[in-house]
Amino acid sequence: MWHFAHDYAKAILAFQHASHIDPQLVAPHLFGGIDYYLLSAPRKAIPELKIAARLDARSAIAPKWLGMSFFQTGNFVQAVSELKRALERDPADSEPLFWLCRSYSKILFQSYTRIRAGTPESPFLDRLREPPRQDRDDTIAMDVSEPEPVSTQGWFERGRAAKALGLDALRAYLSRRPESFRVHQLEAEYSVAEGDSDGAIQHYREAIAAAPNAVQLHLAIANIYMTRHDYEGAVPELQAELALDPYSLNALERIGQAYAELKDTEHAQSFLKRALALDPQSFEARRALGKVCYDRGNYAEAVANFRVAVEAADDHPAAILFQLSTAYRKAGNQDEADRWLRRFRQELAREHEKAELTVGNPARN
Repeated sequence: MWHFAHDYAKAILAFQHASHIDPQLVAPHLFGGIDYYLLSAPRKAIPELKIAARLDARSAIAPKWLGMSFFQTGNFVQAVSELKRALERDPADSEPLFWLCRSYSKILFQSYTRIRAGTPESPFLDRLREPPRQDRDDTIAMDVSEPEPVSTQGWFERGRAAKALGLDALRAYLSRRPESFRVHQLEAEYSVAEGDSDGAIQHYREAIAAAPNAVQLHLAIANIYMTRHDYEGAVPELQAELALDPYSLNALERIGQAYAELKDTEHAQSFLKRALALDPQSFEARRALGKVCYDRGNYAEAVANFRVAVEAADDHPAAILFQLSTAYRKAGNQDEADRWLRRFRQELAREHEKAELTVGNPARN
């Protein structure tokens, strides 16, 4: 009843109690995972949904939500694996097909990004923009067993496969739901993947016109504005998103970051604290709140937030260590400032080394 009343936090507690009494019940794990997802906590959703999928090996619902959760954590390859499983078990459900399209577009975008990071003028970039050949082998597949390619050639092959398979999934979705607003959304995401952000915004606007109450569309436009450093343009989109989905952790993080960049520390702090109420370990919210505290001259609190952010994310960017070092220095702790500055330099060197190894030598590839 809590679940259907949309009080997901209370529902999760009840489901946890039920699964403690009888660990073999499918529903508490399934609905508990769904509710974590709806509270913008996909990493907490995944273990529950995995148990539900194991307990009911024929279920199409568990792998569908599991795929959506993997998508939200940025694990798009694993999302593809789960969504394909859901589609095989329930071919009539078009929802996994929609998320499959999105996952492939994200993998394509990753491929562009990784190749461009190492070799901005790589010929592989132009080849990725070419439409798939009409006479291509229909057995083309993407290897989901390899977490990440280790060369430019590998990223090109993954991107090529994702583009071809994504277009196949898009055609299948169009044949089922030709009037759906999500057609515009998918077109927007492929425009983003190919670097056409203006075209993407136009497609998102068309999707919003077709479905004004759909979530994640305003957020997607705001993300484009944020990448352009147009924070004033992003704020209204994020406000519209939060009016539709007050539990959107991503929207709360982003609007807090936007206000922080606009030096509106009062609004930034308000939204970031709402984000942390949903996820106290949110890296993005902690980092942005650290910046807000720093800008306000509250260096001790800035240090505290930066430290939580560093501890919350194993794969944090090295730049936050520099921010932490600077905050310590402003707070008057020179020893800690120097210690974190040394660690920043070490991690920055590792990041550069990893980038070189990941992209590889273009001449060899």
